[in-house]
Amino acid sequence: INSIQVGGVFNNAGVFRKLNGAGNTTVTSVTFNNSGSVEALSGTLGFVGGYSQSAGSLTLGGGNVQANGTLALNGGSLNGVGTVTANVSNSGQIAPGNGGAGALAIVGAYTQAAGGTLNIELGGLTAGSQHDQLTVSGAVTLNGTLNVTLINGFSPAVNDNFIVLIYASRSGTFSAIAGNGNTYSPLYNAGNLTLVAQ
Repeated sequence: INSIQVGGVFNNAGVFRKLNGAGNTTVTSVTFNNSGSVEALSGTLGFVGGYSQSAGSLTLGGGNVQANGTLALNGGSLNGVGTVTANVSNSGQIAPGNGGAGALAIVGAYTQAAGGTLNIELGGLTAGSQHDQLTVSGAVTLNGTLNVTLINGFSPAVNDNFIVLIYASRSGTFSAIAGNGNTYSPLYNAGNLTLVAQ
């Protein structure tokens, strides 16, 4: 299906899945409200009328997502590997990777509210393949929590560096960095956030 046209509002409380196929599938005209599961497994899944999520999940499992205006993550999670083309507001949870380390890209701006969380997994020193990384092409506004966990038996050495967030510009900082038993010093550089293991 290349285009889904409906009137009013599309409320999804079940599973909305874009299956195999390299092309584009677009939900036209209406706001798509998700409280269930949305999966972009290939190609590009587009939301012309915008995308709002109150609960549930939006997963990039080999596909990409586009949304006009702001992709509003008011609850639930955005996770996976791929590209989201939209301005993203996060009051829920964002987790790059799909059951392991991975890279998630946002083409647009990123705003994390006080109730939002960015989940980062560290399993080595290489971004994308051994540890998570979020890349934002535009400006980021930071608040809320950066939650860092270790995977694959990895134990960082003192002064190990992890570039976990890349951006064009930044305002604000995370109000809390949860290390789950480990301590990290944040370096808010001009174009990235680097965590330094302590």
